[in-house]
Amino acid sequence: MAWSTKTVSEIVRDAVANHISVPEFQREFVWDNGKVRDLVDSLFRDYPIGQFLVWKPPSPYGSDADEEEHRPTLWIIDGQQRATAFCLILGKMPAWWTEREKEEWENRKKECDILVKVVPDDEEGVQFSLPSAVRRQDPRWVSVREIIQASEQGTLVKFASEIGKRLKKAGKQVNEDMLLSLLLRVAEIRSRSVVVVEVGHEVEDVAEIFTRLNQAGVRVKEADTVFALAAVKNPRWAQNEYRKFRRDLDKRNWDLPPAVIIRTVTAIGARRARFKEVKGDFWEVGFLDAWEKTKKVISRVIKHLQDRGIVQSDLLPAKNVLIPVFVLDALFAEQGYDFDKVFYWLLLASKTGMYAGSAITTLNRDVKALHETRTPEEAVEMLVSRLSGDVEMKPEDFFVRFDRATSRFCQLLMYLLLLRRGARDWLDRVRIGVDKDGLTRLAGFSPNWHHIFPRALLRDKIPDEQVQAMANLTILTSDTNCRRLKDKAPSEYIRLYKINSDLLREHLIPEPFVSNPAIMVVDRYVEFIRKRAELLAEEANRFLTSLLR
Repeated sequence: MAWSTKTVSEIVRDAVANHISVPEFQREFVWDNGKVRDLVDSLFRDYPIGQFLVWKPPSPYGSDADEEEHRPTLWIIDGQQRATAFCLILGKMPAWWTEREKEEWENRKKECDILVKVVPDDEEGVQFSLPSAVRRQDPRWVSVREIIQASEQGTLVKFASEIGKRLKKAGKQVNEDMLLSLLLRVAEIRSRSVVVVEVGHEVEDVAEIFTRLNQAGVRVKEADTVFALAAVKNPRWAQNEYRKFRRDLDKRNWDLPPAVIIRTVTAIGARRARFKEVKGDFWEVGFLDAWEKTKKVISRVIKHLQDRGIVQSDLLPAKNVLIPVFVLDALFAEQGYDFDKVFYWLLLASKTGMYAGSAITTLNRDVKALHETRTPEEAVEMLVSRLSGDVEMKPEDFFVRFDRATSRFCQLLMYLLLLRRGARDWLDRVRIGVDKDGLTRLAGFSPNWHHIFPRALLRDKIPDEQVQAMANLTILTSDTNCRRLKDKAPSEYIRLYKINSDLLREHLIPEPFVSNPAIMVVDRYVEFIRKRAELLAEEANRFLTSLLR
């Protein structure tokens, strides 16, 4: 492993010449234009922008001499977005953007022609901005790219003189020395140094190397290097297969992390979820077959989940729990199995945080055990037997704060309970998560959470821990929540909008508040959330038990 420094212009030069490149699966530029502007600002002020991690890969299996000649020397494992942004700032297309993408590149280059205000306001200092028609006509705003190009060509003094003339013509006062000084500082952006860490080990060692770098505080996902390994061993797989599959998932509102997808491939094909236990020849011999199975499995399981209300991936508190489900489906889909029982396990595994954090050892153990089961019933029984923690829902579970990550499972469960009960919006009377036809589930539906007792009503009267309790939440449309109910007391808005007892029961509002909504006032709030938490726990356990029948 070697450490070195390169300037911004050197990184751009190497990107254009294909001396450095980006693995196919990482080539999409996902930064918005504002991030490019902020990067320019950081470079100008000499703020740290992070180091680059690059890898010199071996020749792909089966590649010929001509293909080898055109391969990059180094692959960027961490830093691909910054490298593309550097190229946009300097206006030079990197080799990993193809001729077919040239029009897209030119459009993005135009959008990212960052401007600097060369006559800064004293109180604001130097400003950078995205281009606009108004700023293009304002002589105070000058293209950073043009400044850098003038510096590269040795014409910066002449360029500064031309800007000065335009400013004077527009009636602006110009200090020519200060103007040139500012342009020189902007031009220095191309000379900013970036630390580059280069790894030249064999491909099978790379995941372990980066795991250790992670432990040293360098943030690189192990799955990134494993994707690179798969791409090395299977040229064009990422471009032709993986990216297409990801686009298909996106259309279905399922944004699965790359780590989940690649671990599913190894879990199905190599019987391992821990990358370091996958045999080296798998990437050449078994990977593509496992990939084909994985695509089919993920599509089938997503259909099962959508049928049960999980219409998009963000509804799930964690995604790693899907991997055993994918493996079970791969093993037993042909003979058939009861997905409700698998769904039961998935929900409880989410509740107990079974694979949260970095519990890959536990996940790997369960994947291996699944491959040893002979029937789907045995597989589900094995998974359920390994659940840790209390699987029964208790009232106190619904006192968790809504605005904490720990509430994600309660949010999912409450959403499923309301969906199961056919709960309707209190004002529009449309079913939650269902189109206006009352039948079709809304693709990509995301719950809009409503505080039954508004926060503003309870402020300074009730401790915030209780105000934010999940027992005080339900799901309504954004219009009902934000515009019409807003900060009204429930006793008031129930009367005002004639919200009947059936609508309240659908949202698991407890007695005696359903029969007498007038008592839904601040003085009865603590009693309300206690009774509702009890009702939610009772209904949740009934729902979970029903999945096993």
